[in-house]
Amino acid sequence: MGKSNSSVLHVVVGAGIIPYFRNAVESIVRNTEDVVFAVYNTISTADADRFANFVATPEFGDRVVFTTLGNEGASKTGSLYDAYNLAIDYASERGFDYLNFVQGDCQLMWWNEGLVARLDEIFSAVEEVDGPGVLCVGTVFPVFGKFVGSNFSRGIFFDTDLNCLAAAGAAVADVGIFAMSGIRASRFRFVGTEEELQNTYRREKVPMLDVPCVAFIPWPATVRNGRVVGKVVEPTSLGSPILRLKVGFRPDLIQPSFDTEPFWMEHYIAPNGWDCLFPYWPTSIDKPKWWKRRLKACRQLGVKPWTRASQVFTDSPHAGLGVQVVPVGKDILLALIGGLWRYFLTYQRQLFGSVTARSRAIWR
Repeated sequence: MGKSNSSVLHVVVGAGIIPYFRNAVESIVRNTEDVVFAVYNTISTADADRFANFVATPEFGDRVVFTTLGNEGASKTGSLYDAYNLAIDYASERGFDYLNFVQGDCQLMWWNEGLVARLDEIFSAVEEVDGPGVLCVGTVFPVFGKFVGSNFSRGIFFDTDLNCLAAAGAAVADVGIFAMSGIRASRFRFVGTEEELQNTYRREKVPMLDVPCVAFIPWPATVRNGRVVGKVVEPTSLGSPILRLKVGFRPDLIQPSFDTEPFWMEHYIAPNGWDCLFPYWPTSIDKPKWWKRRLKACRQLGVKPWTRASQVFTDSPHAGLGVQVVPVGKDILLALIGGLWRYFLTYQRQLFGSVTARSRAIWR
């Protein structure tokens, strides 16, 4: 695999949680020599002040371009997509070849020149097969605790035309690498809701990196209705990454493979100086579906529902030694109670609607 001269603009978009945003930006600065376009969506006046204090530190230099937006819009994708489109304009004006979208609750785990050369190969192959157009290459370590094994891997296959792994029936992602040539050819913009975007740009197969390079922070605090929900994990020291690669992981392992078993995050990524439930969950727990999926994932992995990452990654600090643990018990309890209450209200509305419909049918 030869040297690549293609240029990459890494894009970080975060909202409301400075420690996560800082970690995402630092992970790119640590692993690459590329430019970072970092957009922070503020959720309050106090949050805007915290962001101003953060960008005032001179540690990042000219490689990181910071900007801010208000966290507004009709849906949770409103400000996110505004920030993404801002990054597309920035990259287009400056002639970048690729955009690497990394959200604020993610971390770039590794990067090297061979990865960029591999991107050149994948994008060239796809353009020969499908022609120019919007194209996204998947970059994220899939989470076993969310996809529950076979539910995810059924749609992953090795495509001999593209000479890479691909996901069947997938669409563009909001964490992944886009080719600017495809964006220009289709005049692509991030618009609407996530579901609408997926439906508009759905294609038969979306290529994936042979080895993922981006990981979500498991059990993250999230921003819901303009406030932070859950416990924010702080780095153990300034500049220390929140996540770490498992000892022995080879980040230069980029090679086509007919082995379609995903690189599960649970096998390769561990908390760095803190602890959490294992297997992982990559988003909020305000809907109790995570509990059902967790039980199934635990059965497949052969672990107990209360298993922690420190019990799997034996070189990690244990919870009993005073390290941070997420999610905390009260958050789990509140999430389950809130989810069950919403299900109860939904059931009551459906029952009332059914009774009303039957009554009308009888009295006609």
